[in-house]
Amino acid sequence: MTVIATTDGAWKDSTIEGMKVRQIMGPDQGAGAVTMGELDFAPGAVLPLHKHLIEEAFRIYEGTGVALVGDREIPIAVGDAILAPAGVPHGFRNDSGGQLKMTFFYPGINAASEFVE
Repeated sequence: MTVIATTDGAWKDSTIEGMKVRQIMGPDQGAGAVTMGELDFAPGAVLPLHKHLIEEAFRIYEGTGVALVGDREIPIAVGDAILAPAGVPHGFRNDSGGQLKMTFFYPGINAASEFVE
């Protein structure tokens, strides 16, 4: 078993304005079949609709916002868990005045994203 301190991974600016990402677990940490990380959204930041060939799970640990699932908008808050099935367009919007932070998990490595907007 490997224990990885979340402080070992550095936050990096994303290509999405107002969003930072930190990889916690993946190939660089010795994982062969899973990817885990964190997303940090500044107020007003939007991760546009995108999809993957594999499912993706999220858990909100700070703030509130909106999950975008196809043409639906679903309010999200601390403690919520979200599952995006493979091939289903999904994204997030921080429409609050504070940070929105979440953990993400893929049952694979190097999951490609296809943006649909």
